[in-house]
Amino acid sequence: MHAERERTGETLDEVAARSISADDRAMLDMMLGETRRRPDPDRVQRAIDALGRVAANTGAALQPGVRCMLGWLHWALGEGTAAGIHLDEALRIDPGHGMAQLLHAVLGTGKVPEWAFVRD
Repeated sequence: MHAERERTGETLDEVAARSISADDRAMLDMMLGETRRRPDPDRVQRAIDALGRVAANTGAALQPGVRCMLGWLHWALGEGTAAGIHLDEALRIDPGHGMAQLLHAVLGTGKVPEWAFVRD
């Protein structure tokens, strides 16, 4: 990326943005709540139920990832307190867990997903 930046004169952010595929961009937008397309609440709840069972039956090595996903899923449903609890637990177990750090930072700003403002 650095060589591309030097060759084109673009910023690193511009080079990175250009290299992301449309599918990757759509997934990133969903992850950060920057889309009006709402995740299916029933599917999200089923995922929470399944991952809750996984969290109850898995060792510490896998807990940060599971807790991180549970945090996002709760946030997607507008359950910020539950989301924060799971992200805090993920970071307690592994303070360097990158995805948990990212979501904790995003949720810590009070960000609400765009789909929360969409009326069906």
